[in-house]
Amino acid sequence: ENKTLMVSLAIPKGLGLSLVSDSEPGVAPRREILYAQVTNLQFEAIQRTDVLNLSLAVEAVQIDNHIRLAPFPVILAPRVAPPSKGAGSAAEASGGGPGGSRDVGRDKFIVLSVSQQTQQSGEASTFPYIGFRVLPFDVNLDFATIQTLARFLAPLQVNSGHALAVQDPDIWVHQFSAKLAAQGPLATVDADAAARAARLARSHFEHLEIHPLNMRLSFVQAGSASAGSAAASGSGAGPTGGLRVNVLALTVVRMAESLANVQRAPLRLSSFLVEDAIETVGTVAKILAQHYTGQVLSQLYKLAGSIAAIGNPVDLVSNVGGGVKAFIYEPAQGLVLGPEEFVKGGLRGTGSLVSGVVHGVTQSVAGVGDTVNRNLALLAFDDEYAAEREMRRSSTKQGGTGGIGAGFVNAGESLVGGIAEGVTGVFTAPIRGARKEGLGGLAKGLGRGILGLAVKPVVGVTEAAVSVVQTASNATSGDVTEELTHLRPRRAIPMLPGTTRMVLTPFDQHAAECQEAVFPQSTVSPTGDLGKQLRERTSRQRRLRRHQRALDDAYVAHLALEHGVTVVLSLKHLVIRTEQGDVSRPWHQVAFCTPEKRSVRVHFYTQVEVVKGVPSNRFDLPAPAPALRLELYQRIYAHRAAMGDPRRMPSIDAVTADDRSGGPGSSAATAFQAEDAAAEDASSGPSRRSSYIFGTVNGSAVKSLRGAGEDDVIRECHASLRRVSTSSGLDDRMRRELDACCWTLIARWDQVHNVFNKKKLAVALIVNESTKPVQFNEPQLQIGQGVQVLHGAAYDPSFRHLAPGGAAMFVCWSTGPVLFQKQHVEALIQTSAIVLHLADSRRKTRAQAKPGFSAGLLEHSSHPEREWTKIVVAISN
Repeated sequence: ENKTLMVSLAIPKGLGLSLVSDSEPGVAPRREILYAQVTNLQFEAIQRTDVLNLSLAVEAVQIDNHIRLAPFPVILAPRVAPPSKGAGSAAEASGGGPGGSRDVGRDKFIVLSVSQQTQQSGEASTFPYIGFRVLPFDVNLDFATIQTLARFLAPLQVNSGHALAVQDPDIWVHQFSAKLAAQGPLATVDADAAARAARLARSHFEHLEIHPLNMRLSFVQAGSASAGSAAASGSGAGPTGGLRVNVLALTVVRMAESLANVQRAPLRLSSFLVEDAIETVGTVAKILAQHYTGQVLSQLYKLAGSIAAIGNPVDLVSNVGGGVKAFIYEPAQGLVLGPEEFVKGGLRGTGSLVSGVVHGVTQSVAGVGDTVNRNLALLAFDDEYAAEREMRRSSTKQGGTGGIGAGFVNAGESLVGGIAEGVTGVFTAPIRGARKEGLGGLAKGLGRGILGLAVKPVVGVTEAAVSVVQTASNATSGDVTEELTHLRPRRAIPMLPGTTRMVLTPFDQHAAECQEAVFPQSTVSPTGDLGKQLRERTSRQRRLRRHQRALDDAYVAHLALEHGVTVVLSLKHLVIRTEQGDVSRPWHQVAFCTPEKRSVRVHFYTQVEVVKGVPSNRFDLPAPAPALRLELYQRIYAHRAAMGDPRRMPSIDAVTADDRSGGPGSSAATAFQAEDAAAEDASSGPSRRSSYIFGTVNGSAVKSLRGAGEDDVIRECHASLRRVSTSSGLDDRMRRELDACCWTLIARWDQVHNVFNKKKLAVALIVNESTKPVQFNEPQLQIGQGVQVLHGAAYDPSFRHLAPGGAAMFVCWSTGPVLFQKQHVEALIQTSAIVLHLADSRRKTRAQAKPGFSAGLLEHSSHPEREWTKIVVAISN
């Protein structure tokens, strides 16, 4: 009786594999670096009385590259749609072999079919048919990706026995000796049994066929060298010690390091066919490995011939040869069918010849020109310019949309951009260098600017020519090359509240999209509109700078609220997403947050347009549900240390008490009201909290003092501070006037200095909101040129007492630019209430309260390029 058992498994959406690295160099821990997806997986097993048929088919395989600033977004992907005819023996590979199962997919990317006869006891295994086929695919790699993968895989290659031998040789010798002692003497060998076992170990392969493998390889020398050294060595502490070096990975990295840029090198590994072979599986595998090793070595000349620096001669010969072949073959084939077909064949052949010659020549010229441009761009010694150019070049090569018109648009962008960057760099590079490194940076910046003026316009002109040639080559190419994009955004890995511990969770599409608001993709698509391309050029530069600034940032969490509002939190940023756009601010630009009856209110130091056309210093995050409001506030509260004035945020316990007090936000509001009332009753004048946000006037225009110097600016500010009335207490008016005094000093200080005599400025405004006078010690200048105390009417300079409701300002500045030396300013301000460390570095600036007092940072603003720092500290009981 014939019985059949069939098992079928189909996964239409496929399977995904995500590689998450704990140690990608230079970035926050735990980041997804690669994502591989197998789409539409189909498996079928049919067991009959005498045969077992297995079939496996995969529609597509793609490996996405999520390593930061990788030039290729996709590492591996199918190249073209599978042919609909002429598959030949591929039909057998898809399941049509002898005794094969049903056709599980003739158009699949990967197809494996195995047929095995059911053997009786004592008989060798027989495989009537084994077939394997992979459609053509592209592989795109860069040096940084290989480095990162080598570092990621290095610990997996360590042998535990070798690690023990290195860590503790005595224990390893003892264990190995005991293992040898436990082995008994060799038993007598049964020759017949051994021969029978040897026969059973061998299998009969009636038909084993692996179809040709066709791929195109692209490789660029891009990435961080510092990351590569660590990745290649895999060094680090651990039980494996020096054996953590993966020899294979190190070899691959060294080979990639010496490999020149390769552009779409065609590699074709011929088929492997075995018929009526009786061998062990291990022997067949060894023969298979030798076959493909020889095939790879025989294809190395194509890698050398596909180097872009020499014009990719293999591609040139292939295209021209293909055109000549079509020019001869098409008319000859048409002549067999008749005169009319002969004419049509002649036209097709001529078109193929022209297309092949034009495409081959233009592709070679573009390759040589691009290599020249790359080397010229290095002479500018501008890393940001080189990285932005590499992003634009990759987009142009991968896109190729829009034909010749798009080529001229790209050429215009390159030409105008090269000239503009060269001219503006003469002025901006010295200024940036002087602000960072003083006179030494000024000299370096001047050198870079002069080099850029000579190099960047030339690169722009040559890049414009290459762009036109490249798009002409794409237009005449017979290949249909679509721009490769990620299958999905990079996985978002949230952090536990109040910690930096990142927890792997199932993939969340919404969370990944929210993460993109903090870390946008660096890849862009070319367009045919010149104005839009120029805007995208600026957008690329902004994204590149955001990527570089966010190397130590990481996604924390997101919350979806009402009215289409989503809050995204990272280690260093707060992002509010609405239907009208996104608003992103660093945490230090957030003053504080407070829970309201139906929302959580965020107070900013500067005005933002969360709602288009409505600038405001605050925004209410809609959260009417108590549970959602509490979760939102807890998430934001965890970042209070990075905000400007965290003391104005009620505790989590106070907010939690809302559920027991009869109304959302009532407990927090009651606590604030009681605290304000107590402060007002205990003080000599009203000192209640104000709704005014310090920093509101930052950036406003200030009238300059003609012919003024540093002393004049400080003297004028001191006079303005003394004119601020304290009769009404620390109300909104007084706060606004104090804020204006600080900003006027900073703006005028910037006006009286230039790049040659620039001095860093640090301003600290101390406001006494307590009920006791505060005594100041003489400020101590630790680094810099000078420090002064500016005071208002409530300050007694004789005894250095600051009365309740009064304010005092401390101003310190650095020395002028010094050759090859960065300038800094630091001062120590000690009072009876707080100890303030004032510096031009945010990391070094801090206020510590003494017993009986508390210190609140109402503002901490800075401008790295203009080199000023402004803080406002409030002292309270």
